[in-house]
Amino acid sequence: MLPLWLLTTDALMGDGAVALEKSISGRVLDFIGWRVNLNSRLITLNERNFHKLLYGFWSVDIHASLSVLTLRQLSGRAAHYQVILRPLKMLTSILFASHGEFSHRNRYVSLKPEAKMAINIFRVSIVMLGLHEEKFARTLESFRPQAPTVTIMFDSSLTGSSILLTDDTSAGFMGGGRADFPFHLNGDSSHQNTCEFIAIVLGVVSIARTGRSGVSLRLIGDSVSALKWSHAESWKGHLCRRAAVIFLLFGVAFDIHVEEDEHVAGKINTICDDLSRGVSPEEVGVPSHRVIDLEGHAITARLIELCDPRITLNSEQDFVELWREVQGCIRGIKDELVTGILPVWSDSGVPSPLPFPLSLAMNIH
Repeated sequence: MLPLWLLTTDALMGDGAVALEKSISGRVLDFIGWRVNLNSRLITLNERNFHKLLYGFWSVDIHASLSVLTLRQLSGRAAHYQVILRPLKMLTSILFASHGEFSHRNRYVSLKPEAKMAINIFRVSIVMLGLHEEKFARTLESFRPQAPTVTIMFDSSLTGSSILLTDDTSAGFMGGGRADFPFHLNGDSSHQNTCEFIAIVLGVVSIARTGRSGVSLRLIGDSVSALKWSHAESWKGHLCRRAAVIFLLFGVAFDIHVEEDEHVAGKINTICDDLSRGVSPEEVGVPSHRVIDLEGHAITARLIELCDPRITLNSEQDFVELWREVQGCIRGIKDELVTGILPVWSDSGVPSPLPFPLSLAMNIH
């Protein structure tokens, strides 16, 4: 008996429209390097490309000089398959940076410690993908475009960060909060973009604390770099690496991703700017019962400490220690969701008491 799709195609386009000898059907099929499983509703690498990826990363000697061509190949494979290995996206930029300044593909270069770290972590993750496909594969639903369900408006100074959360489904204001950084940056403006990104990380963590999952975010802020990093999940430089690990691990654990971003001028983003510079949420109009306790929540406070851009992340040991601690924070929040009472600002919100800029007001009124 012919499958329904073939009967339908023939009915629409005529007999012989489909070449049966060139067609396959089933519940588990390979498409251009990906394996699509309709039974488990997961997408992962097909067997051939998994072996190519495994061989590519395990066949190189990271303690010897490698050709630019080899590094390009590793970077390209990492960039292609980071679609599945989302927590490792932060490492892909390190691989590209290892050869980006060289144009001759036959030139040999020695790897910096951070590049060795990236390759070793990719090696372990690829093995884990092969052993536990169900944990590392990506769901079909995660590729579906979704309308934003929560908006994070944010800003940061070199001394603190602030966020305002809005439920885009109900048009309700959820809450707002601020936190001073426990680390001192001594007015070094090179940290500004990382500080802005830390505010987005705090927004993601706060949403995780509400018990929501499958959240699509709209970001509104005055930092082009922080918006771009978060939406593209691609980071440059070493200052934001620790915050990027937290962003990705929480995004995977609670199925939170950025769907849209909107840049606004700094002169418009005044409420978050005031909050980031020490003004209390109540002073700008946030009801006291809707203040998001960032510093007062032990797990969130620890995550802020882990974002410290002054601490390098260049070795496997550093990465593994950070990974383990962030995973412990994730487990802690999940335990709170099981045993504790959800915060007031985890609901669908209330009519906004704040004078938002027009772009955000259009979404919540």
